[in-house]
Amino acid sequence: MSDDAALKRVKLLARLLDSQYKLGPLKIGWDAILGLFPGLGDSIASLGSSFIVYEALARNMSKATVLRMVVNILIDTILGSIPVLGDFIDIFWKSNQLNAKLYLREVERPKPAARLSALWLFGIGLILLCALILSVYIPIKLIVLVIQS
Repeated sequence: MSDDAALKRVKLLARLLDSQYKLGPLKIGWDAILGLFPGLGDSIASLGSSFIVYEALARNMSKATVLRMVVNILIDTILGSIPVLGDFIDIFWKSNQLNAKLYLREVERPKPAARLSALWLFGIGLILLCALILSVYIPIKLIVLVIQS
């Protein structure tokens, strides 16, 4: 398998899943279509998305880039599974297109792409840590205020 063939597969899969069909001004793919079927549809779409990650792993891409791809898929799967709202999110959050761009970026410039992905993951981790701290701190502070009054 050549690298060119793998890149073509990644681009094709991203297009099929995220932007195969034109619906007015919007482009939708099988990810959004499958998302209309609660539960199972988002799982099947995630399975399709995982093939891009497989290609990245087969190419020995950096752990940071692969993890970033997985995070993109998780965001798509979790938000896409929200009834009704998730169907709209599937139209606009193009995780497979994002992952294809990450793949191409790492093919073209591996070290800068890996550093950028690591920095992105650090930022997301920091945001999640702050959210976790605030989700614990605020309720405790409110309980203390209620008890003191």
